[in-house]
Amino acid sequence: MSLVLDTENVVFPQLVRASLGNGEILVVFSGAALVNLRGESTSNWTRDTLYLALSTAALNSGGRIFIHDQAAPLVTLNAVWDKKTAINAGFAVDSCRALPHIPLFRDWILIECEIAVRDKDAFLYRAGYHVTVTGRLTGSKVVGVKPTIPRVAKEIKKLRQV
Repeated sequence: MSLVLDTENVVFPQLVRASLGNGEILVVFSGAALVNLRGESTSNWTRDTLYLALSTAALNSGGRIFIHDQAAPLVTLNAVWDKKTAINAGFAVDSCRALPHIPLFRDWILIECEIAVRDKDAFLYRAGYHVTVTGRLTGSKVVGVKPTIPRVAKEIKKLRQV
């Protein structure tokens, strides 16, 4: 199971934009994503892949869309909870990375994170993110769609075959 979170699942999303010259733009995204991953065992980690879909629609201008060149994501634990006595409880964001630009998701930057919870009554409720991105506005003939679990899985499979 993979979780795809978009702007509907984000608390207080923030976006800062600055021009770097030569058409380059620096953008910083930050916020807290509502995750809600429950642990299933006191002896094993429950692992999942979280995809944060950050909308770039506000950056688009005059029929041109924002394409990211580089990204430096940071995803952290923001809210965790263990319902009863914590027996070997644990919470983790093991890794995160920005996926290359995917034309199908033209108005989105996808951040892929490996997350985990340990203990059968433990929950990872929120993950905080801070993503610094550089990119540029460019023309596009592709009609973008909103990321969903099946669409993201299909596009990632294509990326990994290259």
